[in-house]
Amino acid sequence: NLAEAWKFWKQDFTDFLEAAGYATQSEKTKTAVFRHVYGDELKTQYRSLDIKPKAGETELKLVQILDEFDKFFGDYENEIFASFVFLEIKQKPHEKFQEFYTRLKLAAEDCNYDNPERMLRNKIVQGINDKPLQERLLRETSRKPKTIQEIVIAETPDSIINEFHDVFSGIGKLNKVVKIHLKDNYTTSVAAARKIPLALHDKVKTELNRIENMGVITKVEQPTEWVSNIVVIDIPNKLRICIDPRSSNEAIKISHSPIPSAEGLMTNL
Repeated sequence: NLAEAWKFWKQDFTDFLEAAGYATQSEKTKTAVFRHVYGDELKTQYRSLDIKPKAGETELKLVQILDEFDKFFGDYENEIFASFVFLEIKQKPHEKFQEFYTRLKLAAEDCNYDNPERMLRNKIVQGINDKPLQERLLRETSRKPKTIQEIVIAETPDSIINEFHDVFSGIGKLNKVVKIHLKDNYTTSVAAARKIPLALHDKVKTELNRIENMGVITKVEQPTEWVSNIVVIDIPNKLRICIDPRSSNEAIKISHSPIPSAEGLMTNL
């Protein structure tokens, strides 16, 4: 794509002028630098264009040369081909969303769409790898068209979970032993077992065995000073078992440590 190659070369050249200190030099110096750094292909084309100073001016300006090359390479722009490339773009495996979005945005610049925002939005929804997010965006967008910013906000939590999968997988069990300090002269508590509906007996037993195998709880088969009630919550396709720790919490010494705020953490980064 000669038109795209020229755009990149032109940007690199203007950056070089600025970095090397030529940007503030005379037009004669800048045009000389241009002729010095261009390759054989541009040299041949430069001679064929036969660029002359504008009427009333004595020297050729760099911006005039660049404009002539813009016109020349503009003839090589193919909106149909550029649109084909844009529509073929899909998010690569393990490609971050921002990288995918940048590729789309750069490709859309060559398409000259009347509404690039709409095309980008639609292509993002069509090309993302996250199928559950894609389905959710399709459902939500059918009710109210989303902006690109709204799609990015919706994608961000999913991308974080995918990028740091090892952090969000498993049960979140800490790899340290926590020592709980009890108050002096505390009173132990043994709660009476609550009755569980007969229809839930097998489900409760299966769930208790499951979380025991995961290491969440440990079976106690000897007398103990502490017994808490369990609370069974039967929700669709899942059984949730919790404990009622109110009596045991009253015997625990509270560590009065301030919880840092988000603002405080950011200032220390």
